[in-house]
Amino acid sequence: PIAGVDGTLAARMKSTPGENNVRAKTGTMSNVRSLAGYATSRSGEVLAFVAMVNNFEGSGAQANAALDAIAVRLASFAR
Repeated sequence: PIAGVDGTLAARMKSTPGENNVRAKTGTMSNVRSLAGYATSRSGEVLAFVAMVNNFEGSGAQANAALDAIAVRLASFAR
């Protein structure tokens, strides 16, 4: 899936540097959310990442927002 375009990321990271940039798979279980894939930085580097939130307090949407923020930060990175 591509952020803001299709699949499980179609509605995520819209209007951010991650949109049409981050390519990742999502994972969901009870109180677990994960995101793993690739983001191209502003410098053109392809960055691989894996992030998991386990046994979180709060909603799944809040956990997804935190994971999206990590991916967007990677897409915004420049050396």
